[in-house]
Amino acid sequence: MNLDQVKPGLKVRIVALNSTQGFILRKDYMNNRRLGAVGVIKGFVGGHGGDVWWVEHDGTLAPYCFDEFVPA
Repeated sequence: MNLDQVKPGLKVRIVALNSTQGFILRKDYMNNRRLGAVGVIKGFVGGHGGDVWWVEHDGTLAPYCFDEFVPA
């Protein structure tokens, strides 16, 4: 997905789970990542250069890089 299109409130589907090397986040957030999940962008993850975004799905928050999701 084009990074310029990513905005809070956008509904997305997770289409890839790429490497999380370099993510500096709690393990419980990392464990919430799910391939195929549909959720809503909540905002960017601070400290990750604007490439990593919080997605809320199934009542949880998970971090995803902008190239791991597409509009749903």
